[in-house]
Amino acid sequence: MHFGLSGPVAAQIEWVFLEDWGFAAGTPPLPKTLTPLQQGSALCRTIVEGPNEDFDKLSVILIGAISSARRRVSIMIPYFLPSREMISALQTAALRGVEVTVILPAKNNLPFVHWATRNMLWQLLQRGVRVYYQPPPFVHTKLFVVDDRYALIGSANMDSRSLRLNSN
Repeated sequence: MHFGLSGPVAAQIEWVFLEDWGFAAGTPPLPKTLTPLQQGSALCRTIVEGPNEDFDKLSVILIGAISSARRRVSIMIPYFLPSREMISALQTAALRGVEVTVILPAKNNLPFVHWATRNMLWQLLQRGVRVYYQPPPFVHTKLFVVDDRYALIGSANMDSRSLRLNSN
């Protein structure tokens, strides 16, 4: 899945990249080279989280979005090991009548993640969360959509390590 972004959010993403590069390299961030871009009609923002940021911000945002869902939550993710809080939010949404769908790879490139995910899925299935497997080849797409009005795209998977270290 690919997205083309323009406008202020593209400049935000560029700045996060430059800041992260500086953090990883142990050097000050490169100077901003942001080019003003045409603003579109969608409301977008960059959520910054990583080892140099406030922990659990992204997890709290995801749980809040799930909790506010009225019709549908759709998740497509390669590595899915949600926290207890995230599992509870997904279960509660499904029990409220929200259509909750999780799409996972049928064959994961990390077998131990696949095993761990399969071991916890019963907790979601027993509450009405729908789980589908996408046939190979392995897809590394991360997509989170609520009520066709809110979408989160980015580099974070739904596991505690990824939610701490990756920006969206």
